[in-house]
Amino acid sequence: MTLGKSQEEPETALQVIQVKLAEARSLTDIGRHREALPHFQEALAMLREQPTSSTLASLTNETAVTHYHLGELQEAEELYRDAILAYQTSTPRDEAGLATALNNLAALYHRKRDFESAEPLYQQALSLRREVLGPNHPNVAFSLNELAMLYHSQRRLEEAATLYEQSLAIEEENLGPTHADLAPGLTNLAVLYRLQGLFNRAEPLFQKALAIQRQAFGDGHPEVAVAINNLAVLYSVMGRFEDAEKLYHQALEIQEQAFGEGHISIAIGLRNLAILFGRQGDADKTRQTVQQMRQILDQSCAGGDLDASTLTADDRAVCRNALAMQDQLLATLGIDSQAPSPASSVSTTATSSSSTAAPPSTAAPSAAATDMAVESRTTFRAQVRSAQERATAERNLASLSRDYAEVLAGQPGRIQRMDLGAKGVWYRVQFGAFKSSAAAKGLCDALQKSGLESCWVIQSDS
Repeated sequence: MTLGKSQEEPETALQVIQVKLAEARSLTDIGRHREALPHFQEALAMLREQPTSSTLASLTNETAVTHYHLGELQEAEELYRDAILAYQTSTPRDEAGLATALNNLAALYHRKRDFESAEPLYQQALSLRREVLGPNHPNVAFSLNELAMLYHSQRRLEEAATLYEQSLAIEEENLGPTHADLAPGLTNLAVLYRLQGLFNRAEPLFQKALAIQRQAFGDGHPEVAVAINNLAVLYSVMGRFEDAEKLYHQALEIQEQAFGEGHISIAIGLRNLAILFGRQGDADKTRQTVQQMRQILDQSCAGGDLDASTLTADDRAVCRNALAMQDQLLATLGIDSQAPSPASSVSTTATSSSSTAAPPSTAAPSAAATDMAVESRTTFRAQVRSAQERATAERNLASLSRDYAEVLAGQPGRIQRMDLGAKGVWYRVQFGAFKSSAAAKGLCDALQKSGLESCWVIQSDS
């Protein structure tokens, strides 16, 4: 019978759609957006033939997100608009889904620096979420944070601070005052206070973020080093040079243990320390620290010869950025960048009388040895956030992909689930898939130079 056939075909089509969606989502989970896109497109084309399906709007939005991650902004914008229209005309209306699509389109305009178009869309999304989900829902906190970042980009610092404060208050109410997922919000607000010169407000937030990271990861984790460095920067700006120096050395010791004494990340830490000594007018310590920094860069970057056969393409990009930072520092300090660096090696912790030298690292060999040993079988990634809730990690991945799109330059993002036993399950937000640790560190350096507070290199076999 014709009736029986018409009843069976939609069910079969929807089953095929579900299979394609499962394939697409499994690929996006590991950052393989280019491979996922055809599956989304095929599922969307089939779903459009099922006009009564309530999932058309959400799948359109999901396909747009994939284009967004690939940097295909025109295609993403068109699909976001289609998704918004589908949500607005669906019966019953999915207001929460509509808010998500509005927020995503706003994020796209934010990425394009079309602030005038982004702001009303962010505001609509925030209003809908408050109405549908209630004023204290985590998604309301997310919308507040998104709008705050827009105002931050526009240097509307007072408005941004107010929204950051509201967002953080909701997160604390939902998660508790010491939850690990609070650290990014605390740091964002602290940085804003620092920019406003509100040091007394910034300090306790940086300190709380550090305490949370220590509790979550342990004292020797690179994330803790980043939090220590953030507090050191504040103390340096405040003129608390002794406190800042102690913290910079602590951060360097953690990085040495994690990456090895000759790793390029140590050079970046030494750069901060040299700037601190320069501010104090201590020419001897400044010059000594700069020499240590230059030794590491000379060893890691073939003496500045970016055409050297020993450097991969990724290595050249990392070294080009690091050497440019070095030259900028040398010019600021009035040191001749063409003068040879000394051949002797000095411990990075030796310049402070209050700091003891870190023991030899057993956690990892030097950067060069690591690259040669694992290049054929290991992938290095830039890890930027860790969250105990997958939804939090997904929001972080979306916002970071947008805010640092120019730096990421199409590098794939992914969320990695990690079971840490007694510490529970964590979701790690990562970008890139490099053959060398130096290349992944280069991405971290570029992200942090653009304002990201937290980034470190991890390695995996996939």
